Amino acid sequence: MEAFRQQTASATRSYLDRASDAELNTTRHMISDPGQTRLLRPADVILRIVTHIFNHQGQVLAMCRTIGKPNARHDLDYPVD
Repeated sequence: MEAFRQQTASATRSYLDRASDAELNTTRHMISDPGQTRLLRPADVILRIVTHIFNHQGQVLAMCRTIGKPNARHDLDYPVD
Protein backbone atom coordinates (compact mmCIF):
# COMPACT_ATOMS: atom_id res chain seq x y z
CA MET A 1 0.00 0.00 0.00
CA GLU A 2 2.82 2.40 0.86
CA ALA A 3 4.59 1.67 -2.43
CA PHE A 4 1.34 2.41 -4.30
CA ARG A 5 0.89 5.67 -2.35
CA GLN A 6 4.43 6.73 -3.25
CA GLN A 7 3.91 5.83 -6.92
CA THR A 8 0.65 7.77 -7.03
CA ALA A 9 2.19 10.80 -5.29
CA SER A 10 5.11 10.74 -7.73
CA ALA A 11 2.82 10.55 -10.76
CA THR A 12 0.70 13.42 -9.38
CA ARG A 13 3.78 15.58 -8.72
CA SER A 14 5.04 14.88 -12.24
CA TYR A 15 1.68 15.85 -13.74
CA LEU A 16 1.51 19.07 -11.71
CA ASP A 17 5.08 20.01 -12.69
CA ARG A 18 4.27 19.87 -16.39
CA ALA A 19 0.61 20.99 -16.41
CA SER A 20 -0.11 24.58 -17.36
CA ASP A 21 -2.48 26.80 -15.39
CA ALA A 22 -4.87 26.65 -18.33
CA GLU A 23 -4.87 22.84 -18.31
CA LEU A 24 -5.46 22.69 -14.56
CA ASN A 25 -8.31 25.20 -14.70
CA THR A 26 -10.14 24.05 -17.84
CA THR A 27 -13.02 21.64 -17.35
CA ARG A 28 -12.92 18.35 -19.22
CA HIS A 29 -14.52 14.96 -19.11
CA MET A 30 -12.73 12.77 -16.58
CA ILE A 31 -13.36 9.24 -15.33
CA SER A 32 -14.89 9.46 -11.86
CA ASP A 33 -16.04 5.85 -11.47
CA PRO A 34 -15.31 2.88 -13.70
CA GLY A 35 -17.28 3.41 -16.88
CA GLN A 36 -18.56 6.86 -15.83
CA THR A 37 -17.28 10.29 -16.76
CA ARG A 38 -17.98 13.73 -15.31
CA LEU A 39 -17.09 17.24 -16.40
CA LEU A 40 -14.44 18.34 -13.89
CA ARG A 41 -11.58 20.82 -13.46
CA PRO A 42 -8.28 19.03 -12.74
CA ALA A 43 -7.41 21.69 -10.12
CA ASP A 44 -10.59 20.85 -8.21
CA VAL A 45 -9.80 17.13 -8.33
CA ILE A 46 -6.30 17.72 -6.90
CA LEU A 47 -7.67 20.02 -4.18
CA ARG A 48 -10.29 17.43 -3.20
CA ILE A 49 -7.63 14.73 -2.90
CA VAL A 50 -5.40 16.93 -0.75
CA THR A 51 -8.16 18.06 1.60
CA HIS A 52 -10.27 14.88 1.78
CA ILE A 53 -8.05 13.22 4.38
CA PHE A 54 -8.85 16.00 6.86
CA ASN A 55 -12.54 15.07 6.72
CA HIS A 56 -11.72 11.51 7.75
CA GLN A 57 -9.32 12.65 10.46
CA GLY A 58 -12.05 14.84 11.90
CA GLN A 59 -14.48 11.93 11.90
CA VAL A 60 -12.01 9.68 13.70
CA LEU A 61 -11.15 12.35 16.27
CA ALA A 62 -14.85 13.05 16.92
CA MET A 63 -15.45 9.34 17.53
CA CYS A 64 -12.46 9.19 19.88
CA ARG A 65 -13.77 12.17 21.89
CA THR A 66 -17.21 10.51 22.05
CA ILE A 67 -15.75 7.43 23.71
CA GLY A 68 -13.63 9.53 26.08
CA LYS A 69 -10.29 9.16 24.30
CA PRO A 70 -9.37 12.63 23.01
CA ASN A 71 -6.49 13.04 20.61
CA ALA A 72 -3.22 12.78 22.51
CA ARG A 73 -1.18 13.01 19.31
CA HIS A 74 -0.51 16.27 17.54
CA ASP A 75 1.14 14.77 14.47
CA LEU A 76 -1.97 13.70 12.59
CA ASP A 77 -1.27 15.10 9.16
CA TYR A 78 -1.43 13.94 5.57
CA PRO A 79 1.89 12.44 4.40
CA VAL A 80 3.16 14.70 1.64
CA ASP A 81 6.47 13.08 0.80
